[in-house]
Amino acid sequence: MIESKKEMKQWIELERKVWIKRNYPSGVKKKVFRKELLFQSVLRHAEYYSNVKGASKIIGIYWKILFKIMSSRHNVMIPLNVFGKGLLIAHLQNIVVSSNSTVGRNCCLFHGTTIGISLGKDDNGKCPVIGDGVTICAGAGVFGDIQIADDVMIASNAVVVKNIETCGAVVGGVPAKIIGMNSGWNMNQFVKGIEEE
Repeated sequence: MIESKKEMKQWIELERKVWIKRNYPSGVKKKVFRKELLFQSVLRHAEYYSNVKGASKIIGIYWKILFKIMSSRHNVMIPLNVFGKGLLIAHLQNIVVSSNSTVGRNCCLFHGTTIGISLGKDDNGKCPVIGDGVTICAGAGVFGDIQIADDVMIASNAVVVKNIETCGAVVGGVPAKIIGMNSGWNMNQFVKGIEEE
């Protein structure tokens, strides 16, 4: 959770670098303006003004309204204070995340993903707890009172309804199960490399 303006700026800058490096691996010479980067910056500003006592309420209202407008425009429902530092939203369309979910650092999130409660069983509205460095590919869903280990890759269109306790696992299918290990893409290592540059 963002607790200072300095921390907010650090998160925004890191997430900008991560997005650019992921999408332009050979480098980019001009300033990049993308809706994903703007959305993430607005998300982090809204979180800061929601979390920090003493921050301007008027400016906070501005950021929260802008966040709601952008969320509605792109059909994205990401609540404040769910994702840790290092979020990478690869494509900003059709994303739904429950406010009761918890997602660690360095998450990579693609379009068409859903994280929330399950239907058909009584889980008391509990949502997933997702570890660090998890990549959730296009169309995947993670549902219910479950835990996902660090460095897991959830394949496209997978439906995860049970705990994934193996770090570095690749999961796929409906319902999802482990189909491999170490996908070759590791968000934690990717972000660490950028932080060390």
